[in-house]
Amino acid sequence: MNLVRTARYLLAVGAAGLGSACGDPADIQVPLPLAGFDAQPAVSPASAVLMLEGSGTYAACDAFRTSLPNPGAQETLLNGAGQRLMSSAGSRVECRVASLSVDAPGVFDVELRVDQEGGLPHFELRGRVSDAGRATLTLSMSLADGDSIQSECSGEVKAVLPGALWVPSFSCEDTRSSDSPVDCRLEGGVIFEKCER
Repeated sequence: MNLVRTARYLLAVGAAGLGSACGDPADIQVPLPLAGFDAQPAVSPASAVLMLEGSGTYAACDAFRTSLPNPGAQETLLNGAGQRLMSSAGSRVECRVASLSVDAPGVFDVELRVDQEGGLPHFELRGRVSDAGRATLTLSMSLADGDSIQSECSGEVKAVLPGALWVPSFSCEDTRSSDSPVDCRLEGGVIFEKCER
């Protein structure tokens, strides 16, 4: 009788342990594809790394340089490890990286925004990204002097998952200011993590 009771007890404990181990499927921790890249669900504020440089005869563009959250952004974009910019009193980071549809696996719609007082008034990337390695994006940006530009961009995707995107380098051409073409070429890279999905 003691053996039967012990067996029943062990079976009950094992079943309970199995249930708690499985839990909600949303809690499953997917192994990260690359070191330093955080593709976990948005349980904390979205974060970003951004580097952007301009060149060309358009003065507002040629003088433009930004590296967020610090001058080390370029190295972070290469290896994934480093500080992130998060929303605070003077900055706002918002993003969404979501699967396009069940009929288009591996294709994502992305919306990435950074607003920073005293720095980058408004930065926005929207477009479509493929896990096959290509990003086609439209950049909209306000400059510190009040000018605004829009440009078409493309880049290589290092990693993309629901809620996170890593594009270490992209370039933008066909730039317009107030609907007029301007000589402005932009190059940069982004990491956005813990985004809506």
